[in-house]
Amino acid sequence: MKWRLLFLFFALCIFINDTSAVEINNYVNDYAEIIDDTTEDELNSILKQIHESGESEYSIVTIDSLEGVSIESYSLDLAQGNLGDSEKNNGLLLLIAVEDRKYRFEVGRGIEYILNDAKVGRIGRVYLKPNFQAEQYSKGILEASLAVRSVLLGDETSDYYVTGNEVDTAVIANWTPVMLFIIFFVIFPLLGAIFKKKKSDNKYFNAAMGAVILFGGPRGGSRGGGFGGFGGGGFGGGGASSGW
Repeated sequence: MKWRLLFLFFALCIFINDTSAVEINNYVNDYAEIIDDTTEDELNSILKQIHESGESEYSIVTIDSLEGVSIESYSLDLAQGNLGDSEKNNGLLLLIAVEDRKYRFEVGRGIEYILNDAKVGRIGRVYLKPNFQAEQYSKGILEASLAVRSVLLGDETSDYYVTGNEVDTAVIANWTPVMLFIIFFVIFPLLGAIFKKKKSDNKYFNAAMGAVILFGGPRGGSRGGGFGGFGGGGFGGGGASSGW
């Protein structure tokens, strides 16, 4: 029994050492070694330009595995107090976990109004996801970073600029079956009952409207609370995560 406890103790120590070994020391921290040298040079130039503009301190971290930790917790712990100005709270982290096939943009509180969840979510869907699916990691990270730069610096003439207001066909495709179900099996039967009975009571109408609000309204993901940075910027859980 004792040797089993000893084994678990050493295994825990190894796990802690592995996760704590990941640090943000540079603009590009490629622990997973998925970025080629040429692209890394380009990224360093782009991220340096963003940093020197004063808009944000943006860093990229690639790792092999999250080791069972959620990417939201991992990225928040990594970014908190390590990225961004302590007064501006303008840090930005792109974390990529290759074996888990997940990525996340962690956005500092001070730049959430510029890089809101919709914008970073779209940047990920347009530039990261398709390139990562094709195992073109360098290309995806470079294009996503060009998009980030164009938004932060307000360069609307850039081919990579996104507003976050574009219609996302993937989202529409996912919602279409749900909306059809609501229309044909909830709204139409209730409206039919109303016209058939010709009652002034509006309970059916209220029920139909309630169904529309319940199933058709916008839904937001859970957001973390505010945190204060120690020597770096603060993060409040803003950003976007996805996989490929």
